[in-house]
Amino acid sequence: VIALIYHIHRNHYDEEKQQNLDLEFIKMEWEYRYRLNPLHSMANILNIFAWTTFSIPVLQVAWLLSHGGVRKVGMHAAIAGFTIAAVVSEVLAQLMLFGARGS
Repeated sequence: VIALIYHIHRNHYDEEKQQNLDLEFIKMEWEYRYRLNPLHSMANILNIFAWTTFSIPVLQVAWLLSHGGVRKVGMHAAIAGFTIAAVVSEVLAQLMLFGARGS
């Protein structure tokens, strides 16, 4: 990862050229963004794994605190439902970002 970041370091940025819409600056900026795309894609994939990994302990805690589905079932079912809804929405958002960057 460090080698990838080193090779895609941006040392050409100039705010004045950006505001003047300099053609060479725009080309270099898009080339920089193109080289940065694999890093963004990897970050999206890691974010998906992080959300799914995070959901497992939350669901386990909700199950354990309900004493196996006996105590305050509605509240713990809501925790589980919100967790699943958050994970599904975040995974779909990350997949849509992944697809949008790939186009």
